[in-house]
Amino acid sequence: MSIAVAVPTGNIGKFLLPKLLESGKKITVLTRSPQKLDPTIRERVRIQQGALEDENFILEATKGTEALHWLNPGNKKAEDVHGWYRLYEKSVSNAVQKNKIEFVVNISTIIPEVVEAGVADGIVHVEEYLNETDANVAADYLLNKNWKGKKIHVLHGGEDLTFEAAVKSLSAAVGTTLKYNYISLENFYEDLVAKGYIPCAINIPHTSLTDPKTGKFLSKEDLKLSFRNAGVDTDSLPEKIICYCNGGVSATVVVTALGILGIENIPVYDGSWNEWGKDENRPKSRLI
Repeated sequence: MSIAVAVPTGNIGKFLLPKLLESGKKITVLTRSPQKLDPTIRERVRIQQGALEDENFILEATKGTEALHWLNPGNKKAEDVHGWYRLYEKSVSNAVQKNKIEFVVNISTIIPEVVEAGVADGIVHVEEYLNETDANVAADYLLNKNWKGKKIHVLHGGEDLTFEAAVKSLSAAVGTTLKYNYISLENFYEDLVAKGYIPCAINIPHTSLTDPKTGKFLSKEDLKLSFRNAGVDTDSLPEKIICYCNGGVSATVVVTALGILGIENIPVYDGSWNEWGKDENRPKSRLI
């Protein structure tokens, strides 16, 4: 049985390859940078060097392959994230169909970036553990051919944890005591709608100003339409406008959209509802 592995030098690939090699199967690695492979691994695998988004490369490199381990590498600099991943979609689907690859294990994951984010840095410990767990599961599927059709295997870790157990594990990883506070959906909804808003405020969802596929702002005409649908005529605005939200962040999206339309110098109330809502002396309108 021959197995091809994409992204063999990643956090999952480096755990996966030794497990596959232990089985004695023929392993082919698809990589742009073979020099990054561990020397002890490099001499035991068949190396195919090229770009995973290159349809012709993937088609040739996976000929004779019975099972394929696939993982899409990210690209932080891509202007169109969806377009970037569609390149891989084309290359792998083309190879699987034309080379009649029977078994494909596709890894889908969210990888946290460690950027000195305080307590959030602890996520990397969980990610490293999940990566090794992913490798174990992937190896089982690649080596055992007793499955068919489409199967999704969701991994939350080495075991199914309660929220309390997960918080305990995370606390140990980051060296800080974390707390878990459960709020039912009903209570969350009641709390949300009871918060209210500043009198005379108009709600403009920031998500209505951007393209959900690309994350980019809409065209000027579509921006005007979104504002108009919210009850705001951008061609006839009042003299004084202040944007706010819950914490002073999402409001900047509205300010930026107005700037695209040539409406500048719009202030953001940085305290926003977090400050206004706590002041008993300030007027408030309620949703219910």
